[in-house]
Amino acid sequence: MSEWGRRSGAPIPSAKSRMRAPLIPTIRGVLLGALLVIGAVAPRAAQATVASPSAVPSTAPSAVADTVRGIVFDSLLKAPLAGLTVMADIEGATSTTDDFGAFVLVTKGTIKRISAFGEFLDRTGIGSLSAVLTAQSNRKAIILATPSIETVRARLCPGVKFEAGREAIIFGSARSAAKNAVLLSGVRIHASWDPGAPGDDPDRARVVDVKTDSTGNYYLCSVPPIAPVYVIAYSQQYNSGTIAVPGDSVPLRKQDLVLGAAGKMGTVRGVVRDTRRQGITTAIVDIDGVEIGTGTDSQGRFVIPNVPAGSRSLMARAIGYSPVITQVDVTEDNAPSVTIELTKSVFLPGVKVTERTAVPMMKADYEERKKLGFGTFIDTAQINTLYNTRSIFQGRAGLMIEGNPPQMTLYMSATTGYCQPTVKIDGFTSDTQILVDYPKSNIAAVEIYTKASLAPAKYAPIMSSCGLILIWSKGSFAR
Repeated sequence: MSEWGRRSGAPIPSAKSRMRAPLIPTIRGVLLGALLVIGAVAPRAAQATVASPSAVPSTAPSAVADTVRGIVFDSLLKAPLAGLTVMADIEGATSTTDDFGAFVLVTKGTIKRISAFGEFLDRTGIGSLSAVLTAQSNRKAIILATPSIETVRARLCPGVKFEAGREAIIFGSARSAAKNAVLLSGVRIHASWDPGAPGDDPDRARVVDVKTDSTGNYYLCSVPPIAPVYVIAYSQQYNSGTIAVPGDSVPLRKQDLVLGAAGKMGTVRGVVRDTRRQGITTAIVDIDGVEIGTGTDSQGRFVIPNVPAGSRSLMARAIGYSPVITQVDVTEDNAPSVTIELTKSVFLPGVKVTERTAVPMMKADYEERKKLGFGTFIDTAQINTLYNTRSIFQGRAGLMIEGNPPQMTLYMSATTGYCQPTVKIDGFTSDTQILVDYPKSNIAAVEIYTKASLAPAKYAPIMSSCGLILIWSKGSFAR
């Protein structure tokens, strides 16, 4: 149960018509909680809801000792919250908010406390809304409300200027993947996103870097609300994989991270099923940090050993189904179990779904980046006309080659001279020496970004301002 946590030491101003919620912290005393309003003036839509008999369940019999009515309102989106569970502190009495956010609780005893729970509150990190009721409380018009975005920004991001197109906040905690799961302070959190976010200026740097505080919590302020944001955590001892935080209409997202120590491994097991809960036997499961995908068995189950510890992105895919990407936290002491549900892809009538007609995800992503045009793109048709792997990079703008195989080194121009770009093969970090020995016949496409700021967010170098080279194998383009 979480209420209004406090990052700064400033008290919440109170008014005669408002009852201030107890300042109970969520994540070690700093996460966001709920602004509780009791007996205050409701928003216009909420007032109509409370007053309307059709919007609130019918009154209880006269013999009942207590009846509490009210609404749950979201100040972030300025709309009532439907589908939340509201619970009283006695007799297990519960109610579900309707489309207008209205609820009613009926008990034989006197209700002293109510709480609201739901997916929306979990997603935003608020957790729950709670109210203590007294004899002075107006039990016919209780209002539980989340804080406004202005209040959230003042508490979590004091002094930060929120720019147009970057009105959101992502926050959470960083823990170790070890058995004790300690909160980690001083961990670097790197966030980035691709160009094209609604309202965002593409000429500005698309990164935010922060460190976790003394309690292991972090706050990424002024990031795009709608576009996916790619987050990775790292330090000298620990690191996570890259996690895609989905875009959301709500300008507040919670993302906890798990970091594994170098060399520590875990196992991931689970099942891939369809919407009828039948196992999909033809699914392939890929996970960040493991080069080869794993197939499901006759019941749709899979087991992936030797996965680097920490938060990882897992993708499940199958012919005829839309792929799903989810986060899995790999720890050292147990094997996380995940259930992934795939939905059938929608195709035009008469179109037969085969491996040849389904568009592979990595190739589709490559084509999307090619349309944006932020880098240099070399596809199979061009590569086939070249002599060897070295010749793919020969004469490319902003790229220099020193030596010949097997001692070839790639350099890019930098403000201080020259730097060595990050090299990734099929999305995994590699180096020039491995690239030199890589068969040209196995390369499907190459992307060259002469500046880290131009690179796609999910692959961008973390601790380097130098550029990026992405190599895609023919096998990856067939996935």
